[in-house]
Amino acid sequence: MINIEKNTQLKPETFGSKELLDKAGAALTYAGTADLYASESGSVDLAEFPQYNIADRFNTNGPYITKMDVSVGAGGITTKYQFSTWTRNFGKMAKYNIDRIAKANKERIAAAKSAADSGADGGGGGGGGGGQKNSSTTGMQGGQKDVSSTDLNFFSGLAIPAGDPKLDANGNLIPLGPSSWVMSMKSGSTLQHQYHRKIKVGNKVYTSYDISFGCTPEQLFSPVGIKKVPDDVNAGILPYGNAPEVGENIAGVGDTNSSFELGHASPTAGDLDPYFKFPKLDFGAVVMEDMKWLKGSNMHLSNTGNAIHGDVTQVRTYGLRGPLLLSGWGYDVSGQPVPGKNDGEFFPVNPAENRGCWKTGPVDLMWDEERQVWAGGLQFVEGILVTAIGAASDPVNTPDTGGTMTIHRKTEDANGISWASSGANNAYGTVTLTNRDPSLTAEAGAYIMAVRINYEWRVVYVGCAT
Repeated sequence: MINIEKNTQLKPETFGSKELLDKAGAALTYAGTADLYASESGSVDLAEFPQYNIADRFNTNGPYITKMDVSVGAGGITTKYQFSTWTRNFGKMAKYNIDRIAKANKERIAAAKSAADSGADGGGGGGGGGGQKNSSTTGMQGGQKDVSSTDLNFFSGLAIPAGDPKLDANGNLIPLGPSSWVMSMKSGSTLQHQYHRKIKVGNKVYTSYDISFGCTPEQLFSPVGIKKVPDDVNAGILPYGNAPEVGENIAGVGDTNSSFELGHASPTAGDLDPYFKFPKLDFGAVVMEDMKWLKGSNMHLSNTGNAIHGDVTQVRTYGLRGPLLLSGWGYDVSGQPVPGKNDGEFFPVNPAENRGCWKTGPVDLMWDEERQVWAGGLQFVEGILVTAIGAASDPVNTPDTGGTMTIHRKTEDANGISWASSGANNAYGTVTLTNRDPSLTAEAGAYIMAVRINYEWRVVYVGCAT
């Protein structure tokens, strides 16, 4: 007896090639007419974090995984995989994979069509503002809501209590307690399976979702463009670092003449450039301004002497997304251990194994427009007053800007370590002070500390001249 099934999904354009079409048809036929040796039923327990997803083939060519349970105890994590493809719904697992392949191919075709409609030619430049016009990103923006979960990479993690968990009166998990943490990268298409897993902790069974954390990578990283010769021309889509500016006070007069770029007293974006500051790098590969970096052996920097090509004028990479979120243990601004009870001791005693009590919040960084950097605090300098500080005639309109100081730093040379105004090759420079205090005056020769506030150097402390 011959059974004929009409399946309109089995056509080359659905799978992208005749080869995949043949494999899909064979898989359906094989599963639908399987003898006992072609079907699987059984289970295996492994002492490890889950390495497969439901509907994956076990160990590449093994049986399909139809159910998965994860348990956590004092002995560690155990994953139980179950296999059962011999059911009355013949070909169910084969059809699942065929549908998945077909869906992925359709989305690939749709993405290519979107790129074509937006004018992408696949080989464009990408330099400055003009080169970016050939990017398919423009076509994708209008359809962001249509992006499939199969296209997403997902950071996922489990906070697993160590041993039997402590529960409140309502049976809910109390977060303060020793725990371990496991994290992995997953495909967005598997989340519905991952988060429905059952996990046994001690004598209590949880749904994976209840003790899970996760996000897509763009919540941690953000695109960054860096040019060899920075300018103020933004490419529109990508944020580029701009050129640092000369340090000036509110009156527009230059007030910093030190040893960093443009005379700044602290490093600028140019001084900290990770791509063009030094000729040799230890990076693997990075997107450059055009498609030439992909061709031949140019992709990995080790093939070009660990250096970016001399004709490259910009790179497009990733940086951390801000505001940064940070969670951890340490010490507070008064020197007390955190987490703790302000008694000089950590509480719990070992916070390193208890993430549930870590201090958590955004990192407070401040943008410095002149230096084009995110700064961890205000700039402080110290040194010797060179010219006298006069009293301000009016704090708002007529501050005194006659005082100048030399910058001194810890310096080491052949004679040892000293507090000096110059290093081996250059002086540390001077800054011009803006005094808005009508009651403050100081004579040359005095020790002085200054801080940069509102882009002006303000006196923090000044001694008496000897």
